[in-house]
Amino acid sequence: MRFVTWLTARTPAPEDPAPNWQPSGHSVLAQLEADAAARHEAEIEELADYGITITFHERGPKAATPTRPEREERPGHITLEPVFTVIDYCDAQGAKTRRRITMRSLAPAKAAPILHATCHERSAARAFRTDRIEWFLDDDGVATRPEDFFRDIMGIALHDIGTSMPLQDPALDAARAIREALRPELSILVAVARADHDFHIEELDVIHDYAERRVFELVDDGILPTDPDMATLDQLGRLIAKMRPTREALTGYLDSVLAGRNGVQGIRFVNTLERVIAADGVLDPAEAEILEDLTGLMG
Repeated sequence: MRFVTWLTARTPAPEDPAPNWQPSGHSVLAQLEADAAARHEAEIEELADYGITITFHERGPKAATPTRPEREERPGHITLEPVFTVIDYCDAQGAKTRRRITMRSLAPAKAAPILHATCHERSAARAFRTDRIEWFLDDDGVATRPEDFFRDIMGIALHDIGTSMPLQDPALDAARAIREALRPELSILVAVARADHDFHIEELDVIHDYAERRVFELVDDGILPTDPDMATLDQLGRLIAKMRPTREALTGYLDSVLAGRNGVQGIRFVNTLERVIAADGVLDPAEAEILEDLTGLMG
């Protein structure tokens, strides 16, 4: 089972650090110092936003009552999909930092909505004021303003946080339903594509094409209600690009896909895996052996 060993070894566990993202224009020491200052400032501001005052004593800051409410009890709190991204953040003193984060939730606050996320620089939960996030950066370094990112990627209007539900986007909702129906297959394909710690556009195109073909089969089988329109397929491509499966989840997905390995669908899946591996233009001997092993498993 070389394929299983190869893939799980190259798929991150939840506790593993995020892929490296070199900050530009900062020394490592300056980056770490700025990160620490920004985290400290953001945490104090978050407490203040929830009515908790901070008093400073000789041994450091101390929060006064009332007790900070549990996050799930806070009104207007929105749980987010665990999307990995990079942000440029500016604190109250004007210090700018670049953070690799996995988003967790969004909550209303007096000054601006608070983004709760796992900060991979410190492997800890952190809070960021959204009005101090300057840019969201994708894997190619393309910068998007926070309002546009939350609207187009997450389906949320920042200015309505605390006063309304997330945006109703039929195309995004339909794309999410497709992704869930195909999650085992897509997770394996994406994990293979990311095995070299990169996700090339050519690999994404192969996976998106596979997903489109599968969607119409799911409609024919009655699993999905209707054929997708172009807006839905476009949103599906964005969702696939943001997928980052973990090692723990991948084992179950492999079992699920291997259970249906016989027939035309199994052959198509193996062919797609081969196309994903070869999409970057390089097929080394180890990858060729993996494909041979997988072909035997799916046969």
